[in-house]
This record gives sequence, structure tokens and C-alpha cells, in this order.
Amino acid sequence: MKTLSKPLFGAEHLNNCLENIAEARLIFIGGRPGSMKLNFLHNLLQRHIEHVRNVPVFLTGTSKDYLIKKWEALGMEMDQNAVYFKNNKAPVFFLDEINGWDLEKVCNQTRNLHHLFKFPFVIIDNFENIRNDDCFILHDKKEDTLERLRCLSQELQIPILILSELKPSIEKRKGHKKRPRLIDIYTDRFICMLDYIVLFYRPEYFQIEKWEDGTSTANQLELNFAKTPTGISFRKVLQFHFNERKSLVFSEIHSE
Repeated sequence: MKTLSKPLFGAEHLNNCLENIAEARLIFIGGRPGSMKLNFLHNLLQRHIEHVRNVPVFLTGTSKDYLIKKWEALGMEMDQNAVYFKNNKAPVFFLDEINGWDLEKVCNQTRNLHHLFKFPFVIIDNFENIRNDDCFILHDKKEDTLERLRCLSQELQIPILILSELKPSIEKRKGHKKRPRLIDIYTDRFICMLDYIVLFYRPEYFQIEKWEDGTSTANQLELNFAKTPTGISFRKVLQFHFNERKSLVFSEIHSE
């Protein structure tokens, strides 16, 4: 895989990658807490809002009060088990598996929802909260789960986006060594099963104020496209800000 540490493509190539992200089957979005994975995903969905009508989101280990605040910050409102974009009332369905998500249940509910609504994406937030009641070795359980999700994706002919907090050992590294790497994603076999890997790095979250070149990290997020269907991996640092609705806006991706 060819790696470009300073991409020649700029925002145009980044936009092309994001436009084509749904062509993959298993998409892995990884980053430590506070790296704004869900905000980025919301921004990505807004680019396709005319086409994205129903998206089931599997939210785990999250209190209802926190959920309501999260949806409000993203320009959405919550009504029972559905969330709506305020601007056009397009629904986003979610399953709140606060005690950990069960693979069999998730697959069955996804099939049922897809039969009714034909949604174009499945989002799993977050992968780490999978239940392991059958006491598998954990990495074996994760690999088996990923295989089952790939089968589900192929059966329904839709991509599955998997949000992950990666290995907590990242927190023990110093300085910019906290930047997520492929080795932070479980096993080699797990990585091979994924079609698309995007890793998030937000130095501000770790109270790191400067990049390696001495420039400020304020309001900046690094995306590492570590694996893409085209075989080209690259990193891109994005500026972001919060608009009046407190929704995250990436100036190089989404224009106001």
C-alpha cells in the first residue's frame, strides 16, 4: 500500500475519498474518546442528506440524558426510539444497547428495519461494547463479529460503518506518539477484513498544543486514511469550528 505523509491531492482528493466511502462494505472509523468521530460522521451524512433517509445507529453504554444533548448539538431532536434532523424531519433510527450490544439481536433488528425502510447505511457505535457472554477469547470474538457483519452487509447490499475507541494503551504513549496507528486495531486478520480504515487524531484532547512543526493544534483534527479501496493511504489535517447550532463544520469538506 502506497503511503503519502504529505498528500499532493489536497482537499479535492479528500472529498473524492469521502464521496466514495459508501462503496466499501466494512468501514472502520477509529479514535480515542473526544476525537469527534460521531460529529465527523454526522457531517459526512449531511453531504448526502437528500439520499440518506433512515440510518440505524447502534449506541451502547450511553445514558438518555447524554444522548439528548448529543442530538441537540448535532441539529437533531429525539422522540422515543427515533431521532430526526430538525431541518427536514428525516429520521435516524437507533438501538440503545446500554448493557452491550448482542450480535444476533443487532443483525435481526437490522434486517427487519432494512425490510421496512431500505436505509443505505448501518452505523455501529461503538464496537468495543460487544457482549461476550459465550466467553470467547476477546480478539477471536471481535474477528468472528466482523465476519458476521460482513455477511450482513453483503446480504443487505449496504455498507456498515464501525466506530471504535481503539486500544486504551494509546493513552500511555507520550506526545504525538498518541497518534493512532494500524497496530492499535486489534489483530492483522481483523485489519485485513476491513475495506476502509480512517483513524482520528485530535491532539487538543490530549492537551498537546503544538504539532511537530511547531504550529498550533487548536481546532484541528488529523484524519489518517490508513486503508482505502484504491490502495493509497494518506494523512490530512483539517480545520474545524462550531457554527451557531454547535454542529461541527469541517471547512475543507462541507461549506456553509
